Amino acid sequence: MNIQLLKKTTIISFLYSMPLIFSSFLYLDDIFRATSGWMGYWLYDARPVTYMIMQVLNLGNVISDIAPLPTIISIFCMSLASTILASKLTDESGWIVALAASALTMSPLYIENLSYAFDGMTMSLSILMAIFATTINFKYSFILKIALSLAMLCTYQPSIAVYTASSSVIAITSLIKNEGNKEVLRSLFSDALSLIISYVLYKPMISSIYPVSDYFFGKSNILRQNIFNGLINNIANSFNVISSSGYYFWLMLLTSLLSFTIIIHKIIARKSITSLIIATISSLVLIASIIGPVALTTAQYLAPRVFVGFSVFSLFSCVVISQVKRLRYITILPGMLSVLIMYTYVGAMRGEEERNNSISNDIQAIIVNVNSNVKSINIEGNPGFSNIAQQASNKFKLIDYITPKYFDSSRLSGAWLSLKGINIKTSKNSDIYYKADKESVFFLYGYEDGVLHLKFKSQK
Repeated sequence: MNIQLLKKTTIISFLYSMPLIFSSFLYLDDIFRATSGWMGYWLYDARPVTYMIMQVLNLGNVISDIAPLPTIISIFCMSLASTILASKLTDESGWIVALAASALTMSPLYIENLSYAFDGMTMSLSILMAIFATTINFKYSFILKIALSLAMLCTYQPSIAVYTASSSVIAITSLIKNEGNKEVLRSLFSDALSLIISYVLYKPMISSIYPVSDYFFGKSNILRQNIFNGLINNIANSFNVISSSGYYFWLMLLTSLLSFTIIIHKIIARKSITSLIIATISSLVLIASIIGPVALTTAQYLAPRVFVGFSVFSLFSCVVISQVKRLRYITILPGMLSVLIMYTYVGAMRGEEERNNSISNDIQAIIVNVNSNVKSINIEGNPGFSNIAQQASNKFKLIDYITPKYFDSSRLSGAWLSLKGINIKTSKNSDIYYKADKESVFFLYGYEDGVLHLKFKSQK
C-alpha cells in the first residue's frame, strides 16, 4: 500500500467533495428513508449486505439521518480503492499522480452516487470490494475473490463493471511490466471464474433467504428476445447519459486515445503476438465496462450512478498519461472540470431546494385555504426547474440527469412534503376529472371529497 499516495488522494477527494459534505442534503430515496425509518428497500433491491451495514451504523432496524458521516466514509473508501488500483499502475506518489488516481472519485458520473446520504457509502464500499478482489494474488486468494465478489453483488450490483474494468487494467499493466503471459492469463481466468461462481450463487441464495428480492430480479432481467436491437438501444441510451458530462467526456476520450496509443506502443515493443492479443481483448473489456451490465438488461431506467465502470476507465487513462513527462499536466484539466461540475451541481441543488420549499409552502397555504379535511393530494403537471438549476443544466446536460424533480412523482413528492411536516398521502393521476376553480402561486387547484387536486401552471 502506497501510504503517501493514499494521503494525497484522500485530501484531493475531500476537497472535491466538500460542497456535498457541508450541504448534507437528503437525496431522492434518502428523504423517504429518513422520514419513514424503513430499511426494507435494500432487501427488495437484493442488497442484504447494505441492509446489514445500515443496521450496524444505525444501531438497529430504524434508519435515521446521520449525514455527513456516510459521505465521509464513502470518500475514504473511494480514496482507498483509488490508491490500491493506481499502485498497480505506478510506484509514484506525487500530486499529479494522486490527482489522476482521484479520477475514480471525481468522475462527474459518480456525483450522483456521492450525493446519497445512505447508499453513497455502500456503493463506494462495493467498488472498494471489487477493486480489492481483482488485486489480491496469493495461495488461497481464489476463495477470497469469490467471497468479495458475492459481497460486492449483495451491496451494489453495478459494481460488476468495476470488477471487470479493474481486472482488465491489472492485466494490461502486468503486460507492460513484462510479466509472463501465462501469469496474466491465469490471473484473468481466476478473476473471471470467481465472478461467474459468485453470480451463479447470488440469485438463488438471495432469493431463498430474502424472498422479497424477487422484485429486483424481476425488474432487471437479461435480454433474451431481440437481443441485437436491445443491445444497440441500450448502448445508444447509455452513451447519451455518459456523454452528458460534456467537455469532461470529450477530454477523457482524448486522454484515453493517448493512453491506449502509449500502451499499444509498449506492448508492440515486446514483440509478442500473444501479449498483443491479451492486451487488445483486455482493452475491449475495459471499454465495454464503461457501460457494464446495463447493456445486457431489459431495464429502461438509466442514470449516471450505474456507470461506475467509467470511473475506473477515467482513472486508468489519467494515470497512464501522468507517467509521460510531456503529457502529465493534461490530467489537471479533467480535475478542474470535475470541480466546476461539482460546484455547479450543488448550486443547482440549492436552487431546487428553495423552489421545492416554496412549492411546499404554497401547498400548505392551499390546505389552509380550502378549510376542509384534506385526506389526499393529487399532483399533476410538470413541476419545472428553478432558474438556477435550469441555467446549470444548460451549461452541463448532466445536471439535468442528477438534479431530481421531487414533485414529478407521487412517491418523491410525498416524501418531500413529509420532510416539511405535511403528512398527507399523495398521488399522480391525470385521468381524474375535476374543476380547477382556484389559483395559487404554483397551481390551479380544486377540492372534492377529501381530495385536493393540484395542477402545476406552465412555467414562463
